[in-house]
Amino acid sequence: MVAEVSQVIKANKPGVLFGISPSGRRENSLDLYADPFVWLDNKWVDYLAPQVYWEFGHPTADFGKQTAFWNSNARGIPMVIGIAAYKFQDPAYPAYGLVAEIDRQIEEVRKSTNLSGCFFYRMRYLENTELYNFLKTKYANKSLLPLMGRLIASAVGAPEVILNEKVLSWKIVDGASKYAVYTIERDKINITTFNAHAIQISSDLFFVGLAGKSYFVTAVNADNVESARSTVFTVKK
Repeated sequence: MVAEVSQVIKANKPGVLFGISPSGRRENSLDLYADPFVWLDNKWVDYLAPQVYWEFGHPTADFGKQTAFWNSNARGIPMVIGIAAYKFQDPAYPAYGLVAEIDRQIEEVRKSTNLSGCFFYRMRYLENTELYNFLKTKYANKSLLPLMGRLIASAVGAPEVILNEKVLSWKIVDGASKYAVYTIERDKINITTFNAHAIQISSDLFFVGLAGKSYFVTAVNADNVESARSTVFTVKK
């Protein structure tokens, strides 16, 4: 069934993503005669989103152990970890009484080399004011969607950026659907390194910078694949 659904989608609309959200434990899926490894190995899915809906320290499905399992078995397919937003502040799940549990889970995913990010199940529970405000802070920076599915667009070249006083501008890059502007900031923990944060993702061909800040620009194609970065510019005070 999974193979046939995948084939029909790709034959008719190759740009449409087809993914499945199985149980966060492979053993649970096998009990239902569904093996996510088969889907991954045959590249029938564009992404997998295991429902790791348990907390750290859970006796049979510890979040850290399950996340590590999927990180080790991504098999070249984007792997997105499902987080149980619906459990937040539900008295039946005391481990989820504070945002600290979800915060720890997000950080666990972020440090994993083969994971593409998190899904939160489900939208309704993000209306919780405390959880919503926490996630706004946790995801304060803009971001391109992780690459998923087949590449159908051509790669694009880096934009040629010029700086005129505080305005960075560039010409249209063939094949680009949008442009990402990044600012470079010193890491708050390891002050010897710097991080790049996206602050504008749009079709605009200019950006007004702030004095003393450094920036670079990338071009982005229809697959959300970025070009090499432009020259780094620092806006003078």
